[in-house]
Amino acid sequence: MLGSNNERAGRPAATRPYSPPSKQRENDIIFSNKLNEPFTDHRAAARACFNASDNLTRRAGQFLGGIAHDGTPLSPAQREWLDQLLERAGLPPLIEQVL
Repeated sequence: MLGSNNERAGRPAATRPYSPPSKQRENDIIFSNKLNEPFTDHRAAARACFNASDNLTRRAGQFLGGIAHDGTPLSPAQREWLDQLLERAGLPPLIEQVL
């Protein structure tokens, strides 16, 4: 006879519901540089901005995901938008050169 609800549903007995990481762990991930120094890589800045912002538009989220994945240098327009998003999220600026 199957004992737990998980076993009856065909899931392993050890399955637990998802629980989000603690707030401290989340802050450690977002602010990996404890001194709040400017970012030197746009990919790291995009990841931090994505994680730090609760109210991103769909378009801004897609933009951040795209530049976090792509290592090519940012255009001036992309750089300006990233700077705006970093400022809104309360994160340090990016000090990477623009082409």
